[in-house]
Amino acid sequence: MTIQHSKKLPVTSTKGERKVVGRLSKLLDESYSLYFEPMIGKLTPDVLIVGPNLGLLILEVKDYKISNLYQVERDNWKFTDGTVSRSPYKQARGLFY
Repeated sequence: MTIQHSKKLPVTSTKGERKVVGRLSKLLDESYSLYFEPMIGKLTPDVLIVGPNLGLLILEVKDYKISNLYQVERDNWKFTDGTVSRSPYKQARGLFY
């Protein structure tokens, strides 16, 4: 697999992003390309994977603990502390629409 980032992920990468990229780099074979935080227009998804049978896959990695989630909706995720975050689904979909 081709990994399109430096050997070390940026210091700004989260623990979850490092874990996901590390795992993917072990699981995907050489026919796949993995891009960490590629620029797509003005946006940067966490991970972009391109593969022959997969096509294009965008991943938005979240480091949330399930116990901190209060409500998961299509557009927003609500947390037990009252904060609201845009859902990863909406975040990834927003890259193309």
